[in-house]
Amino acid sequence: MEKENSKDHFLFLDLIRYLAASIVALTHYEIYFLDQYRFEILTILAVEVFFVLSGFVLAKQIIYVVNGKKFYNYKIFLIRRWIRTIPPYFIAIICSTILLGYGDLKNLIKHLFYLQNFISDTPSYNFFSVGWSLSVEEWFYIFFPIYLMLMCKIKLLKENLIRNTLILLLIYFFLRLIFEFEHGWGENVRRSVLFRLDSIAYGFLAYLIRDQIGKKSILLFFFIGLIFFIHISSNKTLLNYSSFFQQSFFIITGTFFGTALLILSRIKINSKNIQTIFGFLARISYPIYLFHIIFLTSMIKFSFNIGIVSYFLVVNIFAFIFHYTVEFSLLKSRPMYS
Repeated sequence: MEKENSKDHFLFLDLIRYLAASIVALTHYEIYFLDQYRFEILTILAVEVFFVLSGFVLAKQIIYVVNGKKFYNYKIFLIRRWIRTIPPYFIAIICSTILLGYGDLKNLIKHLFYLQNFISDTPSYNFFSVGWSLSVEEWFYIFFPIYLMLMCKIKLLKENLIRNTLILLLIYFFLRLIFEFEHGWGENVRRSVLFRLDSIAYGFLAYLIRDQIGKKSILLFFFIGLIFFIHISSNKTLLNYSSFFQQSFFIITGTFFGTALLILSRIKINSKNIQTIFGFLARISYPIYLFHIIFLTSMIKFSFNIGIVSYFLVVNIFAFIFHYTVEFSLLKSRPMYS
């Protein structure tokens, strides 16, 4: 299984992972230091890219787990994801608590167990603001394979992963429709684990249909999404007050980035140098996303603004050091599938 996954690696998506992390880091600098929200929509969309990308690149492992019908492989899947994601997250949480405090013990425990935004992203003290998206990811790892395995036990739905994924997306569409929030949409819906467990499934679905969808359909979805994003970018209050655009946001972002990944995954890169560079950028993306917010809050706390270029360079250097001193050995220790 491991060797097979390495052959099925979509190299160009490594660059997308790095660009998404960089966009979040750079736009947060503008928000925190310059109090400018002109590019806030880019931060929002970059996180949606992470969600869809996760579903796409993890699809082969999830399919293997579901089709294998072995709890052992599901356990290995979780262990592999947790070794990859949790230790760096804990280190980031510890750094944040040292620099900013953590409110009370209950709040800290919620953050440690990815519960701070399980229902609503309104922790008593938000000392690690980027953690909400990581909570969505972690609970997806637990929930989604179980959901698929249970659905596959139903005779009419057996082995039909595409249909079962579409059913989940439809369930979540109606769930958000029923519990519509006129105010606090960002905190109560967009950043809520309860309402966002379908976000990563769009990437999984894109992987499933990658050989079944034609170029015309891909371009159509891509064009619709592009028009939608241009419209909400030029009318920044739409996502705060328009129920239609709030409900449409999740479907449009999921299908748009899903089709974008389909296009990009078909690009072949033969240059060894480019492969090495893209692979390196992908490896430092997670530390950039985790720790950039700590650099920003530290700079604010100690009134030390080194400028956006120097800040971004320091974050990248730190991410490089962190990956090769902490993550590298952890990734090598992950167990193999049976």
